[in-house]
Amino acid sequence: MKKVLFSILAALLLTTTVSASSNFSDVNDDTYYNTAIDWMQQNRVINGYEDGTFRPDNCVNRVELLKMLFKTLDVDINSYEAELFSDTYEGEWYTQYVIAGRARGTIDGYPDGTFKPGQCVNRAEALKMAVLEFNDGQVPAQWGMFGNPYDIAKVTDNPWWKEYFVSAMGSNTIGTEHFPRFEADWSGMGVDSDFANPTYNFEPAASMTRKEVAEMLYRMKALKDTGEEGSYNEDLVPAPLVLDNGLEIALSGLQGPLFAFNTETEAETEMFSDEYEVIAARTYANNPPSILVRKENQLFDYDTKTEALERIQMNDLKESERIHASVSITDDTQFKLAVFDTEETDGMYGYNVIASRYYFYDSVNNVLESIEDEAVMDLLTWNSGCSEYDSVNGRIFTWPCGEGIGSAPPISVYDIETGESEEIVSIDEFGNEYGAKVRYRDGQFIVISRRYDNDNDSYTPKILTIEPTEELTFTEYTFDPELVYGASIYGAMHLPDKNIFVIGGGYDITFLKYNTENEIYEMNKIDLGAAYVNFLFYDGEHIYIYFSGTIYQIDPEKAEITKQFGPAFLEDMNVEITTLLF
Repeated sequence: MKKVLFSILAALLLTTTVSASSNFSDVNDDTYYNTAIDWMQQNRVINGYEDGTFRPDNCVNRVELLKMLFKTLDVDINSYEAELFSDTYEGEWYTQYVIAGRARGTIDGYPDGTFKPGQCVNRAEALKMAVLEFNDGQVPAQWGMFGNPYDIAKVTDNPWWKEYFVSAMGSNTIGTEHFPRFEADWSGMGVDSDFANPTYNFEPAASMTRKEVAEMLYRMKALKDTGEEGSYNEDLVPAPLVLDNGLEIALSGLQGPLFAFNTETEAETEMFSDEYEVIAARTYANNPPSILVRKENQLFDYDTKTEALERIQMNDLKESERIHASVSITDDTQFKLAVFDTEETDGMYGYNVIASRYYFYDSVNNVLESIEDEAVMDLLTWNSGCSEYDSVNGRIFTWPCGEGIGSAPPISVYDIETGESEEIVSIDEFGNEYGAKVRYRDGQFIVISRRYDNDNDSYTPKILTIEPTEELTFTEYTFDPELVYGASIYGAMHLPDKNIFVIGGGYDITFLKYNTENEIYEMNKIDLGAAYVNFLFYDGEHIYIYFSGTIYQIDPEKAEITKQFGPAFLEDMNVEITTLLF
């Protein structure tokens, strides 16, 4: 099975379930480091002060960082022997931490033989110590999907800390406040210049604060716990399909097998063996008439009603060729397909694209149409961002997505016939940094904005829905000013018959109720602990979600879990949620 490196860390992949609320009086629940501090406190890595504060902006000194490192990793510090530095002494609380650090190669002190234990540790020093400690003295090569993170951050010289910085930024484990998460170079895609060509300053000599150290160690611990070299297995990421009017859920890894699970009878049926790879598994609407599957070098159209397999008339695929496909958002019998010829390489995906070809596919008539329009091909390239195909109106919706920005504005629509492109949601209107996210689900684009106010350490949220009718339909939803909404955004679902939005974050599901004036007036949450959720479907009464080998039935009006399913085939597949944090 192919394993690939990821460079955006889903920090909440830790095995310990954490609360979403801090116990410290000076740690706001909406701050980015709250969950890290919670986890560190619950696992006795850090403590607060007698007055109930955490003092997140205080610096951490060099021996304090050693202690936090070793407690995070549960290192037996008493099993090591080494010489102390000239300014560290026997009988101090830190003595054995320094000895263990020197013996393990985590620290080597200054050229004059000192360690300066009480000195605030700076960002470069902290990165070196943490990267070495979490990787058994090695420096793993972590590269972002957009290239060398060292270049992206506009670091122009060649400092001693370069390799540690590249490794930590590439795996998104730096943890310093407001440091970028892999902004792509979107120049040429209609993105404003400030976003397309960002300049950031790492400030290597700046002291690491308690909140930054907590976040860094939390992310590194998560990365270490998810698997070797921070890898995730693309074969085991669950991809839901909903069949039979919402009674059956078909779940698969991205490369099969495919099982049907009936939520009423709890019967399990294998639809395809692992000889078949399900194509476009994440893009199907409920009850798709057909599913694309690949077996070795051939592509097939599977009719979900007749269960017949029909070969798609395409030249035999090479082993090195990968297929990316998605269903039209206005006609689920139409598809856009991209075939990428690849070669293996180091990096996030484990391959580079060396050639590509593109098609529109009509599953009713089994007709494959080659795309020759270069402008359309540019929109469908593997690194061009996100796109949705509207076959009824002959257009393609596009927006930036990738490591660090997730899925975000601006949204543009391209007319295939005229070749004209129009921006329909701008960065100026909805922002990007710290919150605006784009999701397409069940016939609507859902844009969720969380503009961040540095002065007040808070977010100003709003939601916009866009229906891909011939004349686009826009509806905006605002929040009651009394509601404090600061959840992270991973998935979204709109239940217009109940006037509810459901937002899936990293740690919980948020239910937002709105009135006839489209004002969101009530917010409820279900705390799911350390897991991302995948929305499956809504049956008119309940929503169904999946994470960590379990399917949950939820009453969205009461924000209550009403039933849980644990299909055996999920255990057999060893499915674990290892979805990237966008």
